[in-house]
Amino acid sequence: MLKEPKVMEIDQHKTEKTRGKYYRLIPELEEYYQKDDEVHQEEIPGLLDKILKMSDEEIYQYGLNLILDNKNSDEIALSAKKSLAENFLLNNIILNSFDKAAKELQKGRIPLRSNIPFPGFSNLSLNLKISSVRHVILISKTVNDFFAKLIDLRKQFNKEMDDLGVQDEDRITSFIQLFSGELGEFPFKDKE
Repeated sequence: MLKEPKVMEIDQHKTEKTRGKYYRLIPELEEYYQKDDEVHQEEIPGLLDKILKMSDEEIYQYGLNLILDNKNSDEIALSAKKSLAENFLLNNIILNSFDKAAKELQKGRIPLRSNIPFPGFSNLSLNLKISSVRHVILISKTVNDFFAKLIDLRKQFNKEMDDLGVQDEDRITSFIQLFSGELGEFPFKDKE
């Protein structure tokens, strides 16, 4: 994780203040996962609501034009691949932490922390059958609405911790990943 592609780095501040080595996400990844909340809480919902007011044919044409007007689909695909690779590494960190904690408990050891004694994780997936671009937009809207609720929770948790004076080294990052896409082939033909 400390080698290229670098995902983690040693947290010098925590390591010097406490016993043991502590790690954290590199600043670039931390910023990536802390993008502007307003985008998910205001801009995207507004855009999706406008799109959902269109007819199915208008949504279809809008989607095609969006792709045709965007000449850098290779860059988008590369960025998405990089993001998924980083997420894969973070998923492994989470699972390794869970496995290590479970083994410690099985040895009869007890957690030092009482507030969050044991790491948790969830792994949920769902397949939906779709047949129109409107379905894709509704899925996007639902995922974004859920993400906006998580942003509200993040603000609430930060306020609670600030009010209680919880130090940064006692705040554990909970990583949440949402990913969706179509499982299927998309055939094309030449224009006539």
